[in-house]
Amino acid sequence: MALPLHINIQSGIPVYRQLLDQIRHLAICGSLRPGDPLPSIRELAAELALNPSTIVKTYDMLAQEGLVEKRPGAGVFMLSPPTPRLDPGERESRIRAELQRLLPEWRSLGSSPSQIMRLLGEELEKLE
Repeated sequence: MALPLHINIQSGIPVYRQLLDQIRHLAICGSLRPGDPLPSIRELAAELALNPSTIVKTYDMLAQEGLVEKRPGAGVFMLSPPTPRLDPGERESRIRAELQRLLPEWRSLGSSPSQIMRLLGEELEKLE
């Protein structure tokens, strides 16, 4: 199963953290549903050109959070996403971190600030 995961080595955010955040996001938005398998460690490491230990660390952390279940010999499977229990400061911090990661890429595509705001507003309306 190929996941739409993208790693930016130059972002300053640790790779395992980028993976954690993206898999969490896929779970929260419904792209990954309970019971869905995640790619094998070897498969994802090869796909993203990463050290397999980075994938192991990511999957272990997701299991500790209760977002995935590791089944020996069968793989790693999604569980129901937990309801985020973040204090307002942590929530805002995570949103800012994600925006700081995405905005330079969007600007490099030639998007203007007003276009980014318009598209962001449209996508937020779709979620409601």
